[in-house]
Amino acid sequence: MNCHIDLSGWLQAIFREELGLPDLELSPKLTPDDLGGWDSLGMVKIVAAVEREFSLEFEAVQIENIRSVGDLISMITA
Repeated sequence: MNCHIDLSGWLQAIFREELGLPDLELSPKLTPDDLGGWDSLGMVKIVAAVEREFSLEFEAVQIENIRSVGDLISMITA
């Protein structure tokens, strides 16, 4: 579980930076509908930053299936 806590911290920093929301508090249930800046461009920026940060490369279909922060966490830890 510590992995998820640390991972959440990393993701929160990425979301804050890429969406320009310095006070953002992430939760696994947070969705693009909950967050104004998390639109299609925001998703591209977030995914690119996650791929750089964690040395990952996601397939387009994986990215299309991201519906929440929890989904992103599951993809990173898979």
